[in-house]
Amino acid sequence: MSPVPSRFEINRKSRQVLVRHWIDLGHLTITATPSSVRLRGSLRRLPGSGDKLTSRAVETIFEELNRIKDVRHIEADFDNWHKAGTASLWKPLEEKARAPIAQSQYDGAPAIIDVEAKKRGN
Repeated sequence: MSPVPSRFEINRKSRQVLVRHWIDLGHLTITATPSSVRLRGSLRRLPGSGDKLTSRAVETIFEELNRIKDVRHIEADFDNWHKAGTASLWKPLEEKARAPIAQSQYDGAPAIIDVEAKKRGN
């Protein structure tokens, strides 16, 4: 039986995924346990890194996070991206939707991804 990875190892692997996609870690808080990852803040690319962040790029990032060994749960609470349901794509929130007054596009609930169900194909 292989040892359970530490939260530090899960955190390091999560950061590797984000850095590979030129995500600005200065705007994110990353918290890890031996079986989960939590991302909070703004998901954006580093200035001058090229292409704008797209829904497909965000999906790719989460696919890679899902492949981290022993991660069974990912929670994302971004102020500039929203996922309406488990089957929907990530969508950027417009600047005005991020203002405290206009909350119609974003209900404030974090996106929670059941990695084990995805790995089983459910």
